[in-house]
Amino acid sequence: MFNIQSILYLLFFLSGFSSLSNEIFYLKYIDFYFGASLYSVSIDLIAFLTGILSGNYFSKNLTHLCVKKNTLINILVAGEIIILAFAVLMPATVSYAQKMYFLIFNYNQPAEIRTILKYFVCAAYFIVPCFFMGLRLQVYLNFINKEKEINKAYAINSLAACIGVFAVTFILLEHF
Repeated sequence: MFNIQSILYLLFFLSGFSSLSNEIFYLKYIDFYFGASLYSVSIDLIAFLTGILSGNYFSKNLTHLCVKKNTLINILVAGEIIILAFAVLMPATVSYAQKMYFLIFNYNQPAEIRTILKYFVCAAYFIVPCFFMGLRLQVYLNFINKEKEINKAYAINSLAACIGVFAVTFILLEHF
């Protein structure tokens, strides 16, 4: 059977794989509607990372509020379901982000203002799934106590992120 440590390492692997896989997937679809210039990709990436940052930031408070580990596990499961649902529904819903952008967009506005507007639209679109992406890694770390195991968990997570980017970019996106 699997011990809890093996399950945690598997969760770290899946977390890294899915986070950066989703990032590439999200960027592909959002750039289709907003363009793929250096500035557009940078704004998309900043919006994505803002969501992850917010999840990282609030994870410490959340773990202190949830005294029972079962509550944390329930929150993580709900978060994973939200991330998955967002990835599945993104191709059908990303056009609404573009419509929201064009509701407030004005060609007479300076480029800097249009860039800031795009950031806020992308951030609003990405905030919920990216919040849970940022939250889960920190919460998983609460289940590991030893520094050596934490280092190994981060290494597994980073390796999985690399594998996820490769798999999505060179294998999966060819089929979409």
